[in-house]
Amino acid sequence: PAWIGAAARHSSTPGFLRTATGAIEVPAGSSQITLELRPTIEVIGQIADRGTAPQAALSLQLLHPGSREPLDVGLAPMGVSSPFIRTNRQGAFRFRAPSGRYQLQVGTEAELRAGSPRSTQSIEVPLVQPLQIKLK
Repeated sequence: PAWIGAAARHSSTPGFLRTATGAIEVPAGSSQITLELRPTIEVIGQIADRGTAPQAALSLQLLHPGSREPLDVGLAPMGVSSPFIRTNRQGAFRFRAPSGRYQLQVGTEAELRAGSPRSTQSIEVPLVQPLQIKLK
């Protein structure tokens, strides 16, 4: 296997840099690698409990259906990609993802790392309206 890294900058956000790395298998004799860069769509929403109280200090993860590996669509400090999408004090969140069908998991970062989300639901990006997640 070989390591490959990619970085991209969106024209509307100067100074913002998204990076990704990973192992890929390069067959013997290959000399060309094709990377597909798909445009992303902004997803916004809010997490609330059954009584509609905003839920802060929670995180979300976005996964392809059937996968256990979250996509790096969140942002850690300094603008570095992260698998965790963090909520603000009002339980609101925002991230960008390519169009498609996903599993969205909600919980604390510890719960998500342990594979025990509080909530899991299917979503289709792009969304018709902001996403409202109600925890049971």
